[in-house]
Amino acid sequence: MLDRIRAFFRRRPGTKASDVFSSLRQRVLHVRPEDVKVLEGRHLGPVFCALMEFGLPKATASVVVVADGTVSFYTSTGGGTIGGGEHAVVREAGMRFLDVAGDHARSLELTTDFPLPEPGHVRFQVRTSGADLTGDAPEDALQRGRHLLSPLYFAGQDVLTEIRLLSDAGGVRPS
Repeated sequence: MLDRIRAFFRRRPGTKASDVFSSLRQRVLHVRPEDVKVLEGRHLGPVFCALMEFGLPKATASVVVVADGTVSFYTSTGGGTIGGGEHAVVREAGMRFLDVAGDHARSLELTTDFPLPEPGHVRFQVRTSGADLTGDAPEDALQRGRHLLSPLYFAGQDVLTEIRLLSDAGGVRPS
């Protein structure tokens, strides 16, 4: 999966950042579970892919985790960080995010279209072998820990923190 994401970041001149973002997002949200090679030592749990997406005033930012160890962060305005899952601390945070997503699947709704979050909201997209799920909440409610999805938000923030720490140390490649 990571090689496919890297290929998308090598966009051709004239390609808009929002088109690259949409293509990456669609690829991840439509990958089939049988095409995900699960990390050695892990079993394919109920969740094989999860996104935490932030609705910003004029953009969307997505944290993406796949059970094959892919961990990325990218934005609809261009840029992001790929290859985070190649580092154990980021990969482990990503796998915890998938586990927490599985624990909170009952708090999510079935979806077929994976809507983007509204500004000020965080939307979770969760892929399981049996269903595609989504859930949305105001970010301030999630931050205060007063929402059913707050634990999932905190697990996603842990992933984002590990990506940032490695990026600051020069350990992951910004795109």
